Amino acid sequence: MTVSLEWSQVQPLFEKHGCMVIGQPEMEWYRDSWGALENAGLTRIEENEFWKHNQSELKLRAICFLAMYLGIYQAAGEFSQLGGYFSGYHELILYMETLDMEMEEIWELVCHRGWIETNCQSYWEDEETDDDILIEFAQEIVSDSNKDIFEVLKDYHGGNIGLFASLWNSRLPEDRKEDLEDAICPIDYMAEKLEIWEYVSQGMVGWSWL
Repeated sequence: MTVSLEWSQVQPLFEKHGCMVIGQPEMEWYRDSWGALENAGLTRIEENEFWKHNQSELKLRAICFLAMYLGIYQAAGEFSQLGGYFSGYHELILYMETLDMEMEEIWELVCHRGWIETNCQSYWEDEETDDDILIEFAQEIVSDSNKDIFEVLKDYHGGNIGLFASLWNSRLPEDRKEDLEDAICPIDYMAEKLEIWEYVSQGMVGWSWL
């Protein structure tokens, strides 16, 4: 048996937090790329006695996927011409709420990973936990998925070049999408493309919460 995170379960996350452009052209990229993650097994995990923890990890993996995409806006800079409106990442708790995650789930994940030395359940029940510390733990768990997600996206979209082109086109309406050659040719003189290209070629790890 496996625990899975279906597209229908994460779609509200991308609709609410991942669409910068009117008409939500990004949704096609999210849906298509999520399918690639499904085929690679990154949206499911073997069910065991820790199934609830596993499901929580999958949801944090979806947040990582979202953060990696939004990183193209962060990489392009404040005055980019990407279109739409991106003012920065929301607090992680807002993404968690959209996925119906509670703070206790983070605490259980931290306990399951053995990151603290204490009686987890009683510590939680005594309400001695610090939400800021839990969020820091959650951010670390989110970032842990970056490399695996990137490798799947790179393979699926055709290497760094294909992934770059897919990201560049993802926020454009169908009649303005560029073919691969047009998408990559101006990289050396168009600032936004250069920044996004560097972001992709470095593994899409340059995003940050701050």
